[in-house]
Order: sequence, then structure tokens, then C-alpha cells
Amino acid sequence: MSSGLRLLVLGDSIPVQNTTEGCWISWPTLLERKAEQTSGVDDLPLSVVNHAQGGYNSGDLIDGSIGATNWAEKVSSVDFELVAFWFGANDHAIDPGETLPRVSEASYEYYIGQIIDKLKLETNPSPFNDGKPRILCMSPPYVYNSGGMDAPRLYRYAQIARRVASLKVVFFLDTYLIMAAACGWNQELYKQAFLFPDSPVHLHTRGHAVLMPHIEAKLRQMIYE
Repeated sequence: MSSGLRLLVLGDSIPVQNTTEGCWISWPTLLERKAEQTSGVDDLPLSVVNHAQGGYNSGDLIDGSIGATNWAEKVSSVDFELVAFWFGANDHAIDPGETLPRVSEASYEYYIGQIIDKLKLETNPSPFNDGKPRILCMSPPYVYNSGGMDAPRLYRYAQIARRVASLKVVFFLDTYLIMAAACGWNQELYKQAFLFPDSPVHLHTRGHAVLMPHIEAKLRQMIYE
């Protein structure tokens, strides 16, 4: 069975594919590989267009002329039936010498809402869902407290994403809680088990693998229900 559905992935560097030393194979790549190898009523017959971009925060798709240019390149240039996105790691970060996050919580809430609203306006020629994309808003995943990253602060951003997704009536997946629960909220265990070496935020392939069944379940819900 093949529905030929296309999944557009948007976000920051965490879901970007990078196979350095075989340690960092992101969930979009794992998902596409599995989709190519499986078939059946409950499969995920997807092709994945991964337009996540390292360094992006939520405003980079929305704010001003740069946001408009990025949107045209990353979103409007693609026909897609499903879209999954997350932002937050770069938004909540505090740079050296600064006292405030790169993107305030209020601005983050506005940008996430705008991303959803703009995605709802996109159309495609597919008969699936009458040519309107189904949208999955994902929270940013848990982080290690280092290098401007702070798990308690990021939790507030994750809750904002949850709230906005509920208000906008789109699908939601809390990757923050999934990854925090996977390590029992133990920072050192999280760093050792799931993060790329020397990074407080980038998931090792093992971390992406933890997310995979949850993302697959949500995508099945989006496709089949």
C-alpha cells in the first residue's frame, strides 16, 4: 500500500541529517528509511522533505523580509500533505554576555501561532484531506544545562507550544517530556545516553530512536484517523 504522502520537516539543527561518525542520524532520516522498508495497512508510506535548518529559531520563518524569503524557500516551494515542526532550543538560549533569551516567551508564542496559521493556508494538489496539510507541532526536546541551554527554562517554551497547538487545533507531540522521561530527568544520564558528544542539545542517533515510535504513532493518527 502506498499513499505517496510527503512529510515536510521544519525546525532547527536537531532534526538535520548528519552522519558524522555514524552518531547523528536524525529521526526524519530514520523515518524515511523505515518507510522504504515496510508495507501493509499500518505502514507509513512517506517521502520526507527535510527543510530543517541549523541555527533557526521560530522567528526565522516569520519575521520580516527574511522570514518571508525563508518561508518561500522552505515551505511554499514544496507540495506536502503532512508537516511536522519544532522550534525552541535556539529561541530559549541565552548567549554569552546576554541576560535574556534570543526569543522571548511572548514572541515565541506569537511565532508558533503564526507558523501554524500560515501552514493552514498552504495547499497541494493531493486529494488527501482536500489538499490541505495536516500539521504536527512538536515541543523542543529536553536539553542539558550548558552553553546557554537551560532545561527548566525550555520547559516553559515546550508548554507554550502545547498551548498554542491546542488553541489552533493541530496535532501535538511533547518531545520534551518524552526525552526527559527516557532519562528519568537525570541530566548526566541524558548527556551520556542520548546527546551527541560535547553538545547540550543535539541528539545522538540513540536519542532520535527514542522519539521514533512516538512520532510514528502520531503520524499514523494524522494519516489514518
